[in-house]
Amino acid sequence: MKEMPPIKFPVSYSPLGTYIYDADNKMIADVRGWGWIQKLDRAELKQDTLGKFIADAINEKYEREKSEKS
Repeated sequence: MKEMPPIKFPVSYSPLGTYIYDADNKMIADVRGWGWIQKLDRAELKQDTLGKFIADAINEKYEREKSEKS
């Protein structure tokens, strides 16, 4: 497996563009769900909730691995 390019932490989710950015404001992921999700009630809220969840999970895993190394 190739080594990932460096990501500056923490990462954050931007609901304006549905992107996840690193601390240097570089886009690292795109959370897009306008296929089937657009037919659901409160679709924007569901998409943004998922985007924030993913960003929080990335940060949590990073912090856990960082603390395991120390």
